[in-house]
Amino acid sequence: MSRPTVRLRGPLLPGRLGAHPLLALALGEPLGIALRWDAARVGSGAERLVTSGQSPGERALRFRRVFRDLLDLSEPALVVFRRAPEAVAQWQEALLLAEVEGRTSWLGVGVDEGPPHLLDPLAAASARFGRPVGDRRQADALLLLAWADDEVGPTLVPA
Repeated sequence: MSRPTVRLRGPLLPGRLGAHPLLALALGEPLGIALRWDAARVGSGAERLVTSGQSPGERALRFRRVFRDLLDLSEPALVVFRRAPEAVAQWQEALLLAEVEGRTSWLGVGVDEGPPHLLDPLAAASARFGRPVGDRRQADALLLLAWADDEVGPTLVPA
């Protein structure tokens, strides 16, 4: 198994991730989003970015606009995203990297990396966060957020 790709910007102290906003994305359609503002507040959802009749350029612009709004609103210390093999996730990753480069730290997690693949991610995310989760991508983003906070955050050391 390969290691996740990490790019850190600025000092991010080990064990201090809980004091900073953390944004997790499950790339694909719909886009799974989980945002942890601080230790007590987590928001999540799934955003459908593709509508019928949209050109590929319109889809890309919509993704970039949504992602920029998330970055501007939350100013996360770390953006963690799960790579996916489908074509829509590949161009989303390219746009995401162009936006975060030089702006914030990021962690790209492959399909076979990160949190374990669960048979029922909806139930796992609901149990972990104590509320119902109704979308598979939303559950994936929440579990990625929890994994990054628990397993990755305490071990991050700036390069």
